Amino acid sequence: MITGLLLLVGFFVFAIVMSSTGGRHTLYSLIPVLLGVTLVIAGLVRRNNALGPRDPDR
Repeated sequence: MITGLLLLVGFFVFAIVMSSTGGRHTLYSLIPVLLGVTLVIAGLVRRNNALGPRDPDR
């Protein structure tokens, strides 16, 4: 999850810097966003244990 957040923050910093300096974005810059979102979602699901077995005694 932390890796995904770092990828997303890094992308937004990159996008803001590129926009302010007049640079252009390519579709390749969306790869870290897709990877970051995937890792964040996987981390949240794993943390929540939404797909794991339930313990009826709790």
